[in-house]
Amino acid sequence: MTDRYIDADETQVYGAYTPRQIRERIVPLIPAFAEAMAYLATEIETATATVKAAIDASRQSLAGVREGTRSKRPLLKDAKNLLGRFSKHLDGHKPTTIDRKTFFTRDGTATGVGHGAHRVLQAVVHISTELSRDTCPVQARADWLAEFREIAANLAPVVEHSDNIKSERLQTTPEVVAAREGWLRTYLAAKCAVEGVLRLSGSLHLMPVVFYDLTVPATAKVTEAPPAPPAEPADPDAPV
Repeated sequence: MTDRYIDADETQVYGAYTPRQIRERIVPLIPAFAEAMAYLATEIETATATVKAAIDASRQSLAGVREGTRSKRPLLKDAKNLLGRFSKHLDGHKPTTIDRKTFFTRDGTATGVGHGAHRVLQAVVHISTELSRDTCPVQARADWLAEFREIAANLAPVVEHSDNIKSERLQTTPEVVAAREGWLRTYLAAKCAVEGVLRLSGSLHLMPVVFYDLTVPATAKVTEAPPAPPAEPADPDAPV
């Protein structure tokens, strides 16, 4: 069986388990490929950390979703003002140091966000996610991050109340979706590369030992990796 749908939370299980297995089981097999295998293990870990950052930022920003309701109009105005002030702040950076579309994904401007409450909230959460990255080059990053997280926490509950939307739907932000898709591409690339090494070394039967999802039922929800790698399957080509 194979886990056919790996959700964002499950990336944290597979993304922690597989790099260890690659380093322990695959790197030593063919010395010529050792550096490439170690690189892939690191890439999976990096992609996994990116998903976690997006999930954490989303959930933290929306933590106040059930703390009651407030007037949407002043909060929405505050959020738009924050987006406008942040846009002007980006203008103060040296040329080429900031890609505005990293923060304002539609057209690089605050006005491109639009006026709808959902779009404003998504923009606020997205910018909060970007500001939460340690590599973010924005000056006074921590101060801006605090502002965006506060406005997200205040605006989210009134958006939910006015449209009767469950908080779980709000937490599936575009950033979490994009981070998961990037993780899946990296994970698939690692599978292809590891399969090549295992074929060359005559050890293809080890694929399920390295990639735990290959042993998981298609409809299962995975919350943790096995305490030990699954039993190594028999080599079908081994002499009897």
